[in-house]
Parts: sequence; C-alpha cells; structure tokens
Amino acid sequence: MRYIGKEQALFIAKKLRDELIFNMAKAEGNSLTFAETASVIHGISVGGKRMSELNQIQNIRDGWDYVIDAVERDCFTVDKFTFIKVNEIVAREENKNTGDFRQKMVLISGTKYLPPQPFLLNDLFRNMLDAFHQNPTEIESMMNLFLDTARNQYFEDGNKRTGQLLMNGVFMREGYAPFTFAPEADNEFRHKLIQFYETGEKEGMRQFIIDQINEPRYVLMQEQPIYNK
Repeated sequence: MRYIGKEQALFIAKKLRDELIFNMAKAEGNSLTFAETASVIHGISVGGKRMSELNQIQNIRDGWDYVIDAVERDCFTVDKFTFIKVNEIVAREENKNTGDFRQKMVLISGTKYLPPQPFLLNDLFRNMLDAFHQNPTEIESMMNLFLDTARNQYFEDGNKRTGQLLMNGVFMREGYAPFTFAPEADNEFRHKLIQFYETGEKEGMRQFIIDQINEPRYVLMQEQPIYNK
C-alpha cells in the first residue's frame, strides 16, 4: 500500500463506487450481475430477482455513501456509534437486533469456530478500539478493525460488511485507496478467512488484503490524476 492522500482516495472511492458495491454484494452471495447491480445502485428496477438481493445492494450502497460522506466532511470517527450506525445501514432488514451488539450466540457457516458469547462483546470491542487508537495510522491497525469485527461477530448479521466499511473509512481518511475483495478471489478469500477464524492468526488475511489492494488496476487508479473525472 502507498500513501496517496485523502483527496485521491475519495476520488477513487467515487470513481469505483459501483464496483466496490458489486464486489461486496458478491461476497455475500448476491446473484445480480454487474450491470444489474449498477442499475439498482442508480435507482433503476431489475426484474426477476429476489427483493432481499435488491435491498442488500441498496443497503451496501447507502453504507458506502455514508462512510464516503463522513470522510469527505472530516467527521469519520472510529467508535461504537459509527460501528452501530454502519451496521444498521448495511444490514437493514437482516439484523433484527439493531442499535447494539448481538444478544445471542451465532454460527459461521463453513467452520466449527464459535464466536464469543454476547456478554464478552463489549470488552472485546473496547480492547479492539484501544489497540486501534494506540496506533491509528498503522495499516495493521486499520485492517484489524475488519478482522476483529468478522471474527468476534459483534452483530447478528452484516459483520464483514460493517468491518470492511470501517476499515475503508480509515484507509480513505488516512490517505490510502479503498478496496473490496474481487469476485475472482472469492475462493481464496473464504479459505483464508476460515483459517483466520479457526486460528486467530491475522497475518494470512493481512497479506491477502495487501495483495488485493496491489492489483494492477487498483495501482493504476491510484496514479490517475484527480481532475480526470
């Protein structure tokens, strides 16, 4: 990763907005094509698809817009309020327990790993924030916001989306390009994520994130002049 400045990072977020939303939806198993996703993002109806999939794309769109706007207005903060607010947006109609952390045990498909019990979540979240705020400009600290949210499952649903958006918000605020996991890398993403769930070792996922950000097309976008809109 290389520093490009907040203005360039926001430019990339807006330029790649549809793709960032599409990738995040695909990682959730959404069946819409890129063209269909772009239509939904821009308010055009798409027939023959489940309403839940259409709502999911709209929610992810609104989550990205919330974070981009907050970064642009210099009011993006890493705290419990922001986590809950982003989760309320991206998991709207999926997470029935909005407004706070989950109150029941949850399972993660594909692994025997069990997330922490609900009574532990506030302490785990506080520890995550304390560790982040000790080193808020370090790349590893930013990535840990996503990784710890995914593994601890603070919410009943939408944890990966919430964690990714908080991570990307800090990336942009600190002058680094935003990203989402490309569909072509989905198998590797799921494999490494399950390894992380089961071992708690973050290095494999951190390196995978760096590799995704260093994809040639993302690097080219980072070098594109801001005025070329």
